[in-house]
Amino acid sequence: MAEDYEREKLGNAVNALAVSAAPIQKRLEYAWTAMHTLMSHGFTDLEREAEFAVIKDRLTADKSDEHMGYVPTTCAKLSDNEAMEIAQAIVDLKTRLYHNRIHALEDELEDLKGR
Repeated sequence: MAEDYEREKLGNAVNALAVSAAPIQKRLEYAWTAMHTLMSHGFTDLEREAEFAVIKDRLTADKSDEHMGYVPTTCAKLSDNEAMEIAQAIVDLKTRLYHNRIHALEDELEDLKGR
């Protein structure tokens, strides 16, 4: 999968966290909806994939209600502090992905200057 796809999905997730006035627990559900397809597409970087797996595990920890769904069930039981920690992990993952892109572009620019 291309990093463009990762940036799109994580950007959408951060946007879902930021633009709603809903409680943070509900915004985490929206963020998950925006980025859950990353599970089936994989990541271009194993470290980011591991970070995403931790986020997924935290958002799907409560498997007591299959009908309602793991993410809604889990998010409904999160404290504000727990929810904020998960939201911060999503933002941090997106930020690292964007920093990696910036560094790659800087390297490309240096290569072009050297020609």
